[in-house]
Amino acid sequence: MEHFPTLKYFIGFFCFASVLFGETIQLNLSETTARAIKESEDYQIQQNEVVKARYKAKETSSVLFPQITGELTYLNNVHYPDLPLTRFTKNFNFEAGVSVNQIITTFGKISSSIAALKKLTSMNKYRQESVKDEVVFNSKLLYYNAFFAKRMLEITKESYENTVKNKELLEKISETGRLSKRDTIKMEADIAARIPMVSNAESTYSTALESLKKAIGADFKDTIELTDGYPQSYEKFEIGKALEQLEQRQPTLKALLEAVSAQKKIVSSKRAEYFPTLSAFFRYNYKGASDDYFIGSDVLFPYSAVGLNLQVPLFYGNRTRDKIKQSLADKDNAILTYKKTKKTLELELEKAVTEYQELIQTLPASEKAVQLAEKSFRLSQDLFSSGQLSSTDLNDAEMMLTTQRIKNETNLFKLQVALAKIQRLIHLGDFHE
Repeated sequence: MEHFPTLKYFIGFFCFASVLFGETIQLNLSETTARAIKESEDYQIQQNEVVKARYKAKETSSVLFPQITGELTYLNNVHYPDLPLTRFTKNFNFEAGVSVNQIITTFGKISSSIAALKKLTSMNKYRQESVKDEVVFNSKLLYYNAFFAKRMLEITKESYENTVKNKELLEKISETGRLSKRDTIKMEADIAARIPMVSNAESTYSTALESLKKAIGADFKDTIELTDGYPQSYEKFEIGKALEQLEQRQPTLKALLEAVSAQKKIVSSKRAEYFPTLSAFFRYNYKGASDDYFIGSDVLFPYSAVGLNLQVPLFYGNRTRDKIKQSLADKDNAILTYKKTKKTLELELEKAVTEYQELIQTLPASEKAVQLAEKSFRLSQDLFSSGQLSSTDLNDAEMMLTTQRIKNETNLFKLQVALAKIQRLIHLGDFHE
């Protein structure tokens, strides 16, 4: 029993520490995109637009069903003239009834409107996919940007550690009496020059993590650990095939095609306004009148009627013609928007595939340059230890190694960006889940 207070305090401290210092999140690329979609307001807004469009289509379709209306009227004739025409007028009137109206045909006006709204619903679904693709793309960039910043920090720290080791080699050389004051100052300057590089890399990495936290809805006190690195292998893309996939899969283009189809249906709907509307109706009324405020069943009588109604538009001041002209212009604009967007996306895809292919080709050479620079630096350290190399040459060898590592990491980062662009444009991989 004596251990319970201690356990209680431990649990309390643990909970307090979790609130104060946040939690550690093991984050991979897949979880990043999933959390970013969940946190995206743009994606949620587009989801609501899909729901809104779906119910708008249902609202329009409701006119195809019987329209049933009930009506109840109780009337007190407070004042009326004493004329022969009103000599049978009673003080109180009561009427209750039900009317049913059923549209038989509008010659395409309603059916075209419903078809247009269904196309608009489909358009919003594709727009939702497009927004999702954009969220996935941006979250990937944020993840890779954070990973790139992390690698830059590791490289600059290693560069700093290399200069410290170089100074240690210099101190060993000093034991043999071959140390010059110039070499000591040069080594100190080399170390000092690395310190701002490390500080800037730490600041960049911290900023990149904060941007990533915001995108995935993590608390600013949370600690992010990136568990995924760059892929080990890369698929090949051909521009011709990629352009075909763009036209077949890209949700933005599909949405615009649905918009074109919707505008064509709207044109048909506007043209159908020239035609009549035929409907059937049925009315049943139960009414009566009395000089007493209470109207009994003995003076209430049923009335009913059934028939057809034909409404023919004769002249509305060219209103229908003007509506058709507007809808035709909207249709032409939808087609032009599709063509313009397609050209823009095709150009973006061609640039991304070209850049991707170039980076793939230069990647082996970039990695080889890092390996050679590392060998050169290790050899330079050996030569410096034996007095065959100056401190300046040693620092140059280390800077070359750091430069090649940075170039290689930059190429890898650009490669991920180009790959993410291609996947977004052709709706491939994570974008097609």
